Amino acid sequence: MSDFWITMQITGGHTFPFPRETVWAALQDPAVLQQTMPGCEEFSSTGDGEYDAKISIRIAAIKGTYRGKVRIFDLEPPERYRMAVEGGGGPGRVRGEGSVQLQEAEGGTKVFYEGEASAFGPIAAMGQRLLRSVATKILGQFFTQIEEELRHRAGEAASKA
Repeated sequence: MSDFWITMQITGGHTFPFPRETVWAALQDPAVLQQTMPGCEEFSSTGDGEYDAKISIRIAAIKGTYRGKVRIFDLEPPERYRMAVEGGGGPGRVRGEGSVQLQEAEGGTKVFYEGEASAFGPIAAMGQRLLRSVATKILGQFFTQIEEELRHRAGEAASKA
């Protein structure tokens, strides 16, 4: 078992074929976040921009449930915000902070994210390279799920028109 924190930088992005205001609204909607976050079992507001979350996830041979807090702050709609997360469970503890930026792009919106994440306990024993790879994969799944949700909503709106 790892008895130290490992820290890693995480950066990436996703291009959505939707207007920036639409993507911003989805990224600020707790119901959308709960539905699209991989492994998310609970996501409830505890105050302005603060949430409690429960996520079950498997990383290689380590499977576990994390309970934690998410805080969204320094909002500059619809351009950017910062987010901090902290949680723990059987596989260890995680914490991180980063920024999300939305830029208008041809035919849609480009979302960029960057931040620093740390892990402690058995999950840290997986090492930075594996954890960074898993984090990037999970974030990719998250953004793909949001895009699918927005496509679904756009299809519903079109069928009602």
